Amino acid sequence: MRRRLRYFRLFGLTTVIFVIVGAAYLAVRPRPEPGAISPSKPQPTVAQRVVAAMDLMPRTLITPAAVQVEEVPTTAPLPLGAFTDTQQVLYRLTKTLIRKGEPIFEQHVTPPLSENGRIAWLIPPGKLGMVLVIPHRDSVPPVRTGDYISIHAVFMGLKAKTIVPQAMVLAVDNRVGEISLTPQPAQSAQEQPSTQPTQPAQGQPSPLNLLVALSPQETKAVALAMDSGATLYYTIYGEPMLPPPPNMEKDLTLRDLVGPALEPIIAKSRNIELKSEPTPTPPPDVYPSQPFTPSLAQELPKPVQQVERPTVTPPTPPSRRVVGVIGDQLVTITVPSNRNREGVRR
Repeated sequence: MRRRLRYFRLFGLTTVIFVIVGAAYLAVRPRPEPGAISPSKPQPTVAQRVVAAMDLMPRTLITPAAVQVEEVPTTAPLPLGAFTDTQQVLYRLTKTLIRKGEPIFEQHVTPPLSENGRIAWLIPPGKLGMVLVIPHRDSVPPVRTGDYISIHAVFMGLKAKTIVPQAMVLAVDNRVGEISLTPQPAQSAQEQPSTQPTQPAQGQPSPLNLLVALSPQETKAVALAMDSGATLYYTIYGEPMLPPPPNMEKDLTLRDLVGPALEPIIAKSRNIELKSEPTPTPPPDVYPSQPFTPSLAQELPKPVQQVERPTVTPPTPPSRRVVGVIGDQLVTITVPSNRNREGVRR
């Protein structure tokens, strides 16, 4: 009985000592300050990034309406090259397709365009920039930067050929949207900048300058068409057609359009001389006599009967008879005659 009481006293003393040591540890342990962030659990922060407010096609000029700022919670800094302010991304050209809501990075756009900016930034890789000077502005539909056009050439009013199926317009009158690519000369304090565009003289047509992206082969075709005096026509569409319609690249002649009967009449009204095509001469006949080709309607020639000719036996050479008397009987002996090589009888 006393032994059990001793065990209970020892257990109670151990418990009291454990409680005293725990209270002393909690009293000595440093307490975290209010508002401090635990290093084991990082608290998320709010960061700003620039995203596309609409779908941006390649080679599109970024305007204030095309981008917006989005706040996103993040526990780490933004990736390298991300824009945090819309002013950093304005008046740049997109290199790739950027969907609505996607963040815009520095590697996805060109350097910002300025008055002294490089025009080469506008040209896509693998393309050449060619300037088309259109004398009559009214002959071309309203064209903006980023539109696609087709160039059709009509030669002498007789043949129409699509020399450029689709080409992207990079700049219109040396301007990309609101950005001018022409360096402006320094103006003195007395000169005031003119906000109105230069108007052509009265009675003169207003030309239109288009900077388009063409392949090397297309640039040669356009240059050859211009030098040959062909009339160029332009069609416009908003998005690229991939692949182009097969009928677009098919050539069209005046005869295909109006027929061979009206072709000389229309050509004569436009003082166009039609070249008469020479009649092809048949190749010389190597075998002038036509071979016999039997048909069902043609009678076959009757076979020729072959007549058997009698065989002629060569004549026997002449012989000589000799008559003599042997005993009391009369005997006739026939002796053949001999001929020499010259045929002379001996």
